[in-house]
Amino acid sequence: IHEVVGAGPSFVYVVMVMVFSQLPAGSSWAALFFLTLVLLTYGTQLVVVETVVTSLVDLLPRGLANRLPGKNTGLMNKRTVLHGVVMLALCFLFFLLGLPYVSQGGVYLLTVVDSFNGYLQPFIFILLECVGLTYLYSPTCRRCCPAINRWMSDLSHMIRNVCCFCCASVVNGMMAAAWLYYVPMTMLVHVITEPILNDWPRHLRYGEYFYPYWSHILGYLIFSVSLVAVPIGTLVNIIIALVRGKPSEIVQPPADWGPYLSKHRRGLPGGQPGQPVEDTR
Repeated sequence: IHEVVGAGPSFVYVVMVMVFSQLPAGSSWAALFFLTLVLLTYGTQLVVVETVVTSLVDLLPRGLANRLPGKNTGLMNKRTVLHGVVMLALCFLFFLLGLPYVSQGGVYLLTVVDSFNGYLQPFIFILLECVGLTYLYSPTCRRCCPAINRWMSDLSHMIRNVCCFCCASVVNGMMAAAWLYYVPMTMLVHVITEPILNDWPRHLRYGEYFYPYWSHILGYLIFSVSLVAVPIGTLVNIIIALVRGKPSEIVQPPADWGPYLSKHRRGLPGGQPGQPVEDTR
């Protein structure tokens, strides 16, 4: 089967079309199949775009929203307008970036990006996230793993309405075990063994076409750009925290971190680490 059917765009847009053409009422099955793909893609894009938009809006100066038309409260407040403007601009930018993929040679470019951009980076990012949350996130003690305790305390805002204390303890224990052991060990094993077992970097090919040597250089560049963003972002945040004279901001959230409404907050007021204070926003 692997000699006839290959993974990638050709499987969806060539092989599956041929399969549906051989089935009774094949056009109906094809319509349902591609409708499913559209819904899956739409759901994925909602998460990806909203994550980028929210991050950009949080980085923008607060005074920028005050200059926009509208009211400070209500459904169409100034922050909502700013969020919509950023989303439209970002979607248009993504549209322009996606145009090369629908050109005559777009499938070849897609193969290069898909082979290098999503191979090891997600697993490396998840591994670094686990290390940061379990060992570096607002540590208050050097003898054990206080960072995971602070992380679980913050997560307790989301599961405060469980049915009973036993269920909350079970959920917290399972999540702590996953963050401390299961997820980072799984990611580490995958990062080490995946290049060895799959002989990566492998020779790029699309069908009978073998990519030239310069395309591998382009792939390595794409691979390195996404990885370099992590240390650069870390270095920038460290410099900003040191310039402000608050080095604790590197690994510690602000004291008023927590749910927007005071009734959803837990802990004692006063701004102690892990204890959200009253709303200041």
